[in-house]
Formats: sequence, C-alpha cells, structure tokens
Amino acid sequence: MKFGRKARASEIAQQYADNIKGKVAIVTGSNSGIGLQTAKVLASHGAKVIIPCRTMEKARGAMETIKKDYPQADLVPLQLELDSLASIRAFVKRFLELNIRFIC
Repeated sequence: MKFGRKARASEIAQQYADNIKGKVAIVTGSNSGIGLQTAKVLASHGAKVIIPCRTMEKARGAMETIKKDYPQADLVPLQLELDSLASIRAFVKRFLELNIRFIC
C-alpha cells in the first residue's frame, strides 16, 4: 500500500499492525507533537513504547496522556538529553537493565 503526504499515523499503523504488536519502540520527543502522536499510535497497536524525555516529569506527563486513551499501553519512561553524551550513556545503561530484547 502506498501512503501520501496526508496519510495519518493511525492509517499506516493499521496497515502494519501485525508487525507492531509485541515490538519495542523508542520514540524520542514523545512528550509532545508528532512524537507524542507516534507513541500513542504504536502503544494502541500493542508495542512497548520507551518514552525518553529530558525530565522524568515530562515523561510521566506523556505517559498520563497516552494512558487516558489507551489504559493498557505498555510504556516505559526514561530520562534522556540527546545533547549530553553522559545522558545518552545513562539512558543506554538503564535501557539494557530492562532486559528487553533489542533487534535493529
């Protein structure tokens, strides 16, 4: 199926729903805008969504927003500042401690 520039994330996710369920998605910028909508759509189709934000407060806020629409959503908040190598290393360490199978 081909999607145009006006395609909605939900339409694309519906087409690939079988490929999304049970997968892990790390969605940067998931506390607002396109990132939040992407996290919502992935969570609604059964993906475990990692929510990395600059602060845990923002991550928790994003979780609350998603859980309002999708209470069954499997969400993991983690702190991450992409402009800080130390923060990126700490994020990776915490992610690996979750023992989530990760395939790229």
